[in-house]
Amino acid sequence: MPKNIQRPQDGIVVVETSMDKSISRNAETIQDAYKNYLALESWKLPIKINYLLILGFSTLLMVFMALWIALRMSRGNYRPIQALAQATREVAGGNLEMSVDISRDDEIGLLVSSFNAMVRQLKENKESLQHAYSEPERRRLIIEKILENVNSGVISLDAEGNILTVNNAACRILNITPEDVTTETIPTSLRS
Repeated sequence: MPKNIQRPQDGIVVVETSMDKSISRNAETIQDAYKNYLALESWKLPIKINYLLILGFSTLLMVFMALWIALRMSRGNYRPIQALAQATREVAGGNLEMSVDISRDDEIGLLVSSFNAMVRQLKENKESLQHAYSEPERRRLIIEKILENVNSGVISLDAEGNILTVNNAACRILNITPEDVTTETIPTSLRS
């Protein structure tokens, strides 16, 4: 056989050396950590979905609570404003006995108290005007009654010369009715 051809060799060489126990323990720890990592990796998606669901539910809960609080607050402002609007319609219709009974310490309370003060002032002004009007009217009626019982003829005129009243004696003297002359105007040449 030629010399350069090698034949297969039968045999195994085993080399053994003693390793430190800490390396073996560390390898087991690494292997356990890797198994735990794979287990936790499988839980990653379900935990993420749970967190998103909890966050979404919390957000919806907060939004609904904010809406509920806003509705409660607006209802607290709506009723006084509605009562004030109704009272305004009543006052516009002539009812000056109207009053809004709401006591609050905010701007709506200030608006209500201002409205009530305005209505009181309107009522007082109306009463003083009625009193001022009724006094001259009462005097006029008294003078008319006196003139009706006087035997002398009396005709009263306004500043433009229009006949305002004619007593019964003047009608008898002139042989006229009060309806005949109440639309007449006395010429300026006859006025003295």
